[in-house]
Amino acid sequence: MSDKNCFEPICEKEDILNFKSKKRSKLQFEDEQPIQECPLNRATYGNYTWNMLHTTAIYYPDEPTLEQQQKMRNFFDAIAEFYACKHCKAHFQKDILKYPPQVTSRKDLSIWLCQRHNDVNLQLGKVQFDCSFENLEKRWRTGCQ
Repeated sequence: MSDKNCFEPICEKEDILNFKSKKRSKLQFEDEQPIQECPLNRATYGNYTWNMLHTTAIYYPDEPTLEQQQKMRNFFDAIAEFYACKHCKAHFQKDILKYPPQVTSRKDLSIWLCQRHNDVNLQLGKVQFDCSFENLEKRWRTGCQ
């Protein structure tokens, strides 16, 4: 569902609330297997979390108010406190103490988050991302148009 007053790519995604409210069979097509509803594993949970965090950061205001800055700090503090993966949470708690969230602008927050993601990827032996703001903007806000 698209909001006619919103021109951001994020508004073009399917309305998940509307999607979920429709009465649907677990079988979309006759040859499909039923959707198995299982708890997320660490890899899937992490991937969904990073996607949500990067998207949130790239839509953060360019010039946030002091109140918005404090709320964003609180947001990351809450993630560090309540994240379901215990060792991931412990690492993130140490990481944000060493490198506090940069909440003074969308650019600063997006780059800071990319650097935190790269820290995790380095520990996991995964690929490092290009943390230039131009790349982050394309990947998380304007790409695929």
